Amino acid sequence: MNYQELIEEYTSDIKDIIINNELKVDDMDRLYDLMYEQFSGDRNVIITYQAKQLVEAIGHYDAFDTHEETGERFSDWSDLAYENLMVLVRDEIDMDVLLNEFGEK
Repeated sequence: MNYQELIEEYTSDIKDIIINNELKVDDMDRLYDLMYEQFSGDRNVIITYQAKQLVEAIGHYDAFDTHEETGERFSDWSDLAYENLMVLVRDEIDMDVLLNEFGEK
């Protein structure tokens, strides 16, 4: 698992979410809700070994960091992995472009 592979994997997952849920181009809030549902239970988040690998590959937060918005420490590897994943999505995947390309008009 490396950074570029993660971008490709989660870009594909987001495209699938848009298509499978027949999202419209202005359904950004719904897209984030569906991403939360799917990614919070993702194997790279819930399995400790894979969560550690994801954290290492993305590297935004580590086990000794606190969350930028809340200031709280991460409760476990899954929490840490999920937050790193959301940083990857935010910084590397253009959600507007995906919704415009794959969402219903």
